Amino acid sequence: MRNPIRGTVALDLKLDDFDWFEPKKRRKPRKTDTEILNRHRDNVRAKLRRLDAHFVEAEIRILKRRARLIADEIELDAMKQRLDDERADRKRQLETELETIQKYYANENQKQLDKEDKARRDYAAKLLKEINADRCKNERELFRRRGVIR
Repeated sequence: MRNPIRGTVALDLKLDDFDWFEPKKRRKPRKTDTEILNRHRDNVRAKLRRLDAHFVEAEIRILKRRARLIADEIELDAMKQRLDDERADRKRQLETELETIQKYYANENQKQLDKEDKARRDYAAKLLKEINADRCKNERELFRRRGVIR
C-alpha cells in the first residue's frame, strides 16, 4: 500500500480536505431508534425549560438583591446629604452667633475706649485749667512785683 501522505506533502495540500476512509453505510433508523431520539429530545427540552426557569429565578433574585443594594446606597447617600445640610445649617447658625457676639464685644470695647478717652480728655482739660490758673497767678505776681498792677 502506498503512503497517501507523501504525495500530498509534496503538493502542499491540507490533509483535512480529504476523506481517507470510505464512509460506512448508515442503516435506516428503526422505530425504536426514533422513539429513543424523540424521548431524548423531549427530555432535553424539559431539562432546558427547567434550567431556563431556574436561571430566570436566579436572575430575578440577583436583580432584586442588586436593586436592594442600590436602594440602600441611595438611602445612605440621602442620609449623608441630610447630615451635611444639618452641619452646614448649624455652621451658619454658629457663625451668625459668633458674628453677633463679636459685634457686641467690639461695641463694648469701643464704649470702654470712648469712656477712657473721655476720662483722659477730662483729666487733660482739668490739668489745662490748673496750668492756666497757675500761669495767670504767676503773671499776676510778676506784674504786681513790677508794679504794673496795684
